[in-house]
Amino acid sequence: MFERIRTVLVRSFIGTIVIGTLIAQSVFQLANAVTWPLLRWFEALNQRQPMAGSVMNPQPLPHLDLLLGFPHLLSAVLQLLVAWALLHWLYLRPEPGEGENS
Repeated sequence: MFERIRTVLVRSFIGTIVIGTLIAQSVFQLANAVTWPLLRWFEALNQRQPMAGSVMNPQPLPHLDLLLGFPHLLSAVLQLLVAWALLHWLYLRPEPGEGENS
């Protein structure tokens, strides 16, 4: 049953399209993992009152919370793992008759 599904996915190029889509989504998720914490930090930095702190009582800078990008990073890693598994199952494994030397 799985061999028949594998054959259909390889011959109709659906497997290639799915693998390419997963890799593209993981690249975008990696970009989100980097930019999301920076965007939130920049937003918090811009929401500070410019004159609220003084020389004697300075207002602290907001901290950069890198854990905000963790869900995006986890999603990217999982998508890359699924893409690698599909690539290995569909294209890197030899056909049943190809591995024999006769």
